[in-house]
Amino acid sequence: MHEFEALLFSDPSAISEKAGIPLDEVSAILNQYSSPEDINDDPGKAPSKRLLKLKKDYRKVAMGKTISESIGIPKIRKKCIHFHSWLNQIEQSVKNSN
Repeated sequence: MHEFEALLFSDPSAISEKAGIPLDEVSAILNQYSSPEDINDDPGKAPSKRLLKLKKDYRKVAMGKTISESIGIPKIRKKCIHFHSWLNQIEQSVKNSN
């Protein structure tokens, strides 16, 4: 479920601004789903492949880092409940091990 680029759809405007993709094109993808995490429902239409289709020179590592830093973990957690839950489990494990 968690292809990294799915999490980036937490903020379409950040994708648009940092990757130079028109906001309406990014929003059109997100609007088809109830959450950014749901975008990753087909290997042929994975979030990274969708971004590559919109921007041929999308660079997964460099642009993904820039976009995610612009969004921030709190906003991603708010929009992506499964990701939030996973981080909660990690945080709880750390607390329990101390």
